[in-house]
Amino acid sequence: MTKKFWIECVQSKQIKKRILFTIGIVAVYKLGYLLPIPGIDISAISEIQARINSESSGSIFKVMNQFSGGVIDKANIFTLGLMPYLSACLLLQVAGVIIRPLRKHFFSGQSGREKVVRYSLGLSLLLCTTQAYFLTLWLENPNVFMGISIVHNPGWMFRIIGTLTMVTGFCLILWLANLITDKGIGQGVAHGVSISGSIGGVKGPKR
Repeated sequence: MTKKFWIECVQSKQIKKRILFTIGIVAVYKLGYLLPIPGIDISAISEIQARINSESSGSIFKVMNQFSGGVIDKANIFTLGLMPYLSACLLLQVAGVIIRPLRKHFFSGQSGREKVVRYSLGLSLLLCTTQAYFLTLWLENPNVFMGISIVHNPGWMFRIIGTLTMVTGFCLILWLANLITDKGIGQGVAHGVSISGSIGGVKGPKR
């Protein structure tokens, strides 16, 4: 990209407006990553993080944290990120190769693409709800964290509230990604994934 291109970008009010709008969306992303799932004991999370950094048991927790996608570090309302939506899109792509009626929608113009988008959203909500529920079961099990309980009151109330919170967080992220596509710099889902990866490790407020 030439110097002239960047000068035109700076001088264009429309481009500056879109860039500033995207920066505002990033700020909302960061705020969401600072809000813990209701019922999570932040002090217990801090204790686990201290063990991760310790030499004696840190290796165990580091491996567990890596396989969990950094859930131990985060445990916030945006924990699932956009992965349910990406997984749904991938599953539909694979299903389209096998299921002929579904494959037709991929090549039937705008109406077919709209149907695929609706299928993707429905499947992503199903995947998100399932993942969120099983994640609450995982979080309320102290055996996973070597006896440390990170949930104040384990049980159905935490599971329901936690699941609804993470599903709502997922819907909010997807909505923000669409806003970036429509009113920001474009490619909202791609930027949403990169934003989640860059600020996803932000830890919640300490007590």
